[in-house]
Amino acid sequence: MTTPAIPPELLDPKAFAAIEREIIRRKGFYEFVQRAWPVVNPGIDFVPGWHIELICRHLEAVSRGECRRLIVNVPPGASKSTITSVMWPAWDWTLHPSRKWMAVSCEERLTGRDALACRRLVQSEWYQERWGDRVQVDVSGQAQMTQEIWNLTKGGRRYSTTVGGGAIGWHADIQLIDDPIKPKDMAGDPDIARNALERCWAWWTGTMASRRTSDKFCRVIIMQRLHELDLVGRILELDAGADPREWTHLMLPMRFETERACITPFGHDPRREAGELLCEARWNLRTVNELEREFGSQVAAAQLQQRPAPAGGNVFKREWFRVRWMRPDNPKWKLLSAEDRDNYVPLPRFFSGEISADCAFKDVAGADNTAMIAGAGAGAQHYLLDCIADTMDLTSTERCLEALAARWPFCRARLIEDKANGPAVEQRLRKRMSGIIMVTPEGGKVARANGVSPLCQAGDVILPDPSEAPWVEDFLEELVTFPFARKDDRVDAFTQWLVFASVRSNATYLKAMANVAA
Repeated sequence: MTTPAIPPELLDPKAFAAIEREIIRRKGFYEFVQRAWPVVNPGIDFVPGWHIELICRHLEAVSRGECRRLIVNVPPGASKSTITSVMWPAWDWTLHPSRKWMAVSCEERLTGRDALACRRLVQSEWYQERWGDRVQVDVSGQAQMTQEIWNLTKGGRRYSTTVGGGAIGWHADIQLIDDPIKPKDMAGDPDIARNALERCWAWWTGTMASRRTSDKFCRVIIMQRLHELDLVGRILELDAGADPREWTHLMLPMRFETERACITPFGHDPRREAGELLCEARWNLRTVNELEREFGSQVAAAQLQQRPAPAGGNVFKREWFRVRWMRPDNPKWKLLSAEDRDNYVPLPRFFSGEISADCAFKDVAGADNTAMIAGAGAGAQHYLLDCIADTMDLTSTERCLEALAARWPFCRARLIEDKANGPAVEQRLRKRMSGIIMVTPEGGKVARANGVSPLCQAGDVILPDPSEAPWVEDFLEELVTFPFARKDDRVDAFTQWLVFASVRSNATYLKAMANVAA
């Protein structure tokens, strides 16, 4: 027979506090979150969800020292800042009152908000009745205490700063990074976005790398994905020697994607059906549909699905390049069924074409790639024939251009962007290569891409089949993730080619029509 629970109001307050403290000790952080919620968010009901419990389980693993590097990607509105930046340190101090925390966000307003909320929780009557014997904010005259910095009597500390902000002299047992990049910084010009990303990475690998109390310190990043080169993207792609095997990655998209189901040593996404929502009690189908419409495809992909760009593409859509070219003597051509051949066209004979080069400054680590493509037109269609992208010095750039010109001799127009190393390349090649045309780009990268995207949408830009060009899938991935890709040099060379080729073909068409009319 089950003993009925005693209503809290009938218990002595001290006895009830002791019971609740023991329940939280046994059940862990998720129990703490549920019971502390009314203290942190008075008047707002707590909406439980498996995703919150799963996040809590991973944070507990960090507190125990079982997980020293954790990345959490969840949609906005999942209570991530309240759970991680406000409640987690407060709960962790009940077990480790000497632990030192460094909490970081992209804006001082956010770091200050969460620091104040955390201190208010620790100083609340509810918290002090349960853990006041272990956790006390140091308010003595000798203690340094501001909204951003405050200490505990047993050695614990919470220090708050912003990305790029001061951290000299402060060290932490746990570094907590909550949204290190402003979404608005990613919404403008790609060059401006890349500069912001580089500043964040330099701060992470420089200032933050040394802000530790020991070699056993822990790092936690919780954010929405915004760009291929955001902090999570750089870490997971082995930049600067970082090893993704050191990191536990908890990734929870709004709509479940079976091919990206998340499993970690501390739990897994329990959903099974594609499209299943993260938590219908928080976001029902109507709400999610409205969010997706309001955000637009790119922002929805990043903030809701944790993809830096939509799976189908952003400025350029993957489906626009369904049809591929193939040489008729390709062995694969003979194996195609009649149905499959609807997706292929034979490579025609060309009489003219273009080589387009986007030149970087120098061959050094971290420099932009130099990208070159060869393309040609037949009727209304533009065929991409070749593509090379790599870090190159001036001599390598010259040799690569000469090699492309020799491989595709009918590509007599050699377009070189009049920036970076372009003028130097033109000066050195002018005497031995004809057809060099210096191109001054007009507008921004995104504007130029949007200008030629209708050609692609109409199916008038034909890419090669991978059997003809092993590089084509990497090229397409950069194209469809633009302007949020890790690199965009091939896109620059691609749009430069299409702008020139489409203008020239249109002029040729108008001239031909004028002759017919005459």
